[in-house]
Amino acid sequence: VSQSRYGVVWREKEAINLVANFLPLNSGEGVDIKYKINREDNWHNLGSVTTSGETVARLTIPATSNARYNEYQVAVDLSTSTTTSPQVINVTLESNTLDTEGRI
Repeated sequence: VSQSRYGVVWREKEAINLVANFLPLNSGEGVDIKYKINREDNWHNLGSVTTSGETVARLTIPATSNARYNEYQVAVDLSTSTTTSPQVINVTLESNTLDTEGRI
């Protein structure tokens, strides 16, 4: 599968998971992940990760949310009840490029 298909806006793709990696969470810290598809008005919140020591959030995008997209946006909200803050390293969208479909 050519990686260049991910960067092609005109080709429809299907969102599967959002994965965020971060430094180990301290007690009282949280990472909240949300997304929009095709410039929607409202964010879809996938949930928060607040477990102390956790370093990854792998959150499934529900099939009922019409996960097919041309463009997507991702947001990460950081929360803390202490003097430290979570440190996100990266966020990745896992997608199906729908290469076996004849649709463009």
